[in-house]
Amino acid sequence: MQMNDPYSRYDWLVEHFGLLFAAGDPRQQIGAWLMFFATGFFPAWILGTSFYALVKRRFAWLHPAEMIATSLHVGRIRPAPGTWGSLFTIYLLVWLIFAPEGNVLNPLAIPVVILAATVLIIPIGTWASGVYARRHTKDDPSEVVIDEVAGILVGASVMIIGWGILLHQDMMAFRPFLVLWPGYLAVLFLLFRLFDIWKPGLIGRADRNLKGGWGIMADDLLAGLLAGLVFWAIFFAMKESGAFLWIYKIWFPDWVGIAPETPLPSK
Repeated sequence: MQMNDPYSRYDWLVEHFGLLFAAGDPRQQIGAWLMFFATGFFPAWILGTSFYALVKRRFAWLHPAEMIATSLHVGRIRPAPGTWGSLFTIYLLVWLIFAPEGNVLNPLAIPVVILAATVLIIPIGTWASGVYARRHTKDDPSEVVIDEVAGILVGASVMIIGWGILLHQDMMAFRPFLVLWPGYLAVLFLLFRLFDIWKPGLIGRADRNLKGGWGIMADDLLAGLLAGLVFWAIFFAMKESGAFLWIYKIWFPDWVGIAPETPLPSK
């Protein structure tokens, strides 16, 4: 099979679930299984929980503010609803980047979509989480995970902005960044959860001192910002030390040294 586009190798993430059982590269099979699980699990949970709310006449669960605050009921997953909310956002970001060919989105518009989603989710999430907190008389309900969604999006936006700066300096920077996007999101997820739980410095003060919707959202927004900045610190440290190229050679040995316009060898 001739593969002229290095990114086409990752179309399996959303298109070729035949790799779930195919013999071949285990990296592809692991990724395919993870996306298969997420693609089935999250929609099933959202639809199932909504149906449960209708059957049990828990119509409050279907209030727009509650739907938004719980990120379509993802926040009702137990245990660790904050972790599930973060994973849900990572899943959506991976799906967005590796959408099938023919998607209505132009690939060049994807960074704009992520930035726009971040700008929109902050005021909407602040309103929804504030309404939810008042309706349930809780300061920071654990099932409210729109703050985790917003925090991950802030971190991803920092990554996208840094990506743009790299592209302005070196167009070749786009190639490894896009190819390793799921791995970068995994690092962002770990950093965000670390800072969200640890709440160092300003993050902790925001969590303790702010009330209402902003009190729920602010610490996660700051955690996402810090996670994005630390990500780029790690990225450049690895780039300067040569560790990044070392990982790239291990994960994609047949791509290293191949010019972007050169077709990859047939398998």
